[in-house]
Formats: sequence, C-alpha cells, structure tokens
Amino acid sequence: MRLAELEKKAHEIAGEEFNLSSTKQLQTILFEKQGIKPLKKTPGGAPSTSEEVLEELALDYPLPKVILEYRGLAKLKSTYTDKLPLMINPKTGRVHTSYHQAVTATGRLSSTDPNLQNIPVRNEEGRRIRQAFIAPEDYVIVSAGLLAD
Repeated sequence: MRLAELEKKAHEIAGEEFNLSSTKQLQTILFEKQGIKPLKKTPGGAPSTSEEVLEELALDYPLPKVILEYRGLAKLKSTYTDKLPLMINPKTGRVHTSYHQAVTATGRLSSTDPNLQNIPVRNEEGRRIRQAFIAPEDYVIVSAGLLAD
C-alpha cells in the first residue's frame, strides 16, 4: 500500500518512527530534530505544519514533500476509498447523490451525501477513484466543467 511506503520513507528520512498524522510529532521532527527553520507560527505560537508551509519547505527538504504526499493520499482514502463503499444502495448497487439547485449563491448545482462533485481529477490517485464509477450498460457518464472568470 502506498501509504505504508510513504510512512516508511518518512521514517527513514527522519531517522526515527513518528506518527505522520500528529502535528506535534511532526513539529518536533522537522523543527527540533532536523533543525529546519519554521516559516510561520500557529496562533498558539507553535511552528506551523500547514499545507502552505510544507509546500514551501518541500522545495528545499525531502521530508515535507513526503508528508504532503502522505496527507493527500490519506485524505483520499478517508474521504472516498473508505466511505463510498458504505454508501452503495443495496437495491441498485450504486452510489447515489442528492443534487441541490438553490443552495449556492451563483445558482450552480451542489451535491451531498456524498458530494460527488468533489471527486478529485487533478492527480492520478483522484482519477483512479473516478474510474470506480461506471455507467450501466448502454449508458455513458459525461463529465463537464465550467471555468468562472
């Protein structure tokens, strides 16, 4: 599994095991043990490990890059891979969403339970999740998007 590989790689880079999902442990590894200078502080005064900070640190250090990849995959797993199978309708064998027209300020449709409009498309793993959705025989699935100016 890719998450386990990334976790192992992070531990190798850090020189020790730690919980990649623990902000406190990550702060200790990055800023105390690896001696990386914090770029920002949290409102509580601790060094930030936000996505924005890690992206900037990833330009110069390998561990933040691995952490970002791990976080991205973990989010896909927890949001889609783990949850979507539980949302399959036993009568149809399919996942069904609910569309809402009058909810957004722009009048665009939104969807919930699950929000199938948010399935990622910008990375390979997100595209693989989309491949799990297949049309019934003699039907096709159409994907469209409009860019707002």
